[in-house]
Amino acid sequence: MSQYTTGTVIVTNGSATVTGSGTLWATNLEAGNLFIRQGDNVTYTIASVDNDTTLQLTAPYAGVTGSGVSYVGHRDFTPEGFPLMQDGDVETVVIYNYAVTLMSGYGSVGTEDNAGVVRLATQALAEAGTNDTRVMTPLKTTQHLTERTQSSPTDTTAGALMPVGAFGLGAELPALPSADANALVFTSYFQTSGSWVGSVYGGTQAKNQGYLLHIQYPTAGYAKQVWSDVLDSGSTFIRYQRAGVWDSDWQEVYHTGNLNTNEFGGSAGDIMATGFVRTASSTVQVFMPINKYTVPTSITVTGTFSVRAADGSTDLATGVVPTISPLTSTKILVLDFAVAAGLVGDSITIRFESSSSKITVNY
Repeated sequence: MSQYTTGTVIVTNGSATVTGSGTLWATNLEAGNLFIRQGDNVTYTIASVDNDTTLQLTAPYAGVTGSGVSYVGHRDFTPEGFPLMQDGDVETVVIYNYAVTLMSGYGSVGTEDNAGVVRLATQALAEAGTNDTRVMTPLKTTQHLTERTQSSPTDTTAGALMPVGAFGLGAELPALPSADANALVFTSYFQTSGSWVGSVYGGTQAKNQGYLLHIQYPTAGYAKQVWSDVLDSGSTFIRYQRAGVWDSDWQEVYHTGNLNTNEFGGSAGDIMATGFVRTASSTVQVFMPINKYTVPTSITVTGTFSVRAADGSTDLATGVVPTISPLTSTKILVLDFAVAAGLVGDSITIRFESSSSKITVNY
């Protein structure tokens, strides 16, 4: 049987505790079962079964206080929580009404506490793309997404999906955009193979695989491009266009390793620093900027350097290794280079004699 009715009960108005007499609730009822005082036409849910003669309801009993009264403990349910009834059950009208009340919630849109029923969108709803509370068939889902996707590469509808290539994002080698009178245009490109030359890249240097960011200003003919190469040591270059003319060839602003301000190195013949002849004994003093919150612990000199006149015409010394002044500053490194000739006050340049020549500041 789906019901347990053995014994009688005491119910008290305003109390959630029910006391049984001649009952065996511990083995016959459990939390979630229904409790009905016969003839009361009200259904309660059992919160817990304390023992054979005591149980708790989820809400205080709202009927008239009584003792020795008959009751129903309904204990058969579907997986969804609807009560099942069998021949011989009592209070069937009350239980049926309870089931109908539950089912009424399944005819509306689902909520956090009620799953609701599956409601399919009509063809009109799918094509309009305006209803987010109904389930779409695969065909209607495609139509719905079409309605929610940008109608053009520059469509600014709020919440619309962006297709590949919208506003230039994700496209490969499209034409550069024309100036927009109302806003900047940001366009990115990715070159997967070969080299970029000509109108897209421009200048005299061909570049390998990498990324290009083009920023078009509202005024026609004014733009900025940033190039990041994925092959050439991660180098990054920048250039500007003014009045339709690129003002220069690409200028490198970064390559792997050149952000270490505490290491000075370069290619053979590159200028490392400038200085002046300080003493009659022809000592050239050079001041190098460093960047740290503490004073260096030591300096490592690798390779040799040359000392040349400021105009680059005359070598005053080659194969020179500098002498390091006492390390007392967090911002300036003082180096002394000895030369065989030179007048006090003459300006000079210090140059790397090879690509391995460098000065490293240690902390």
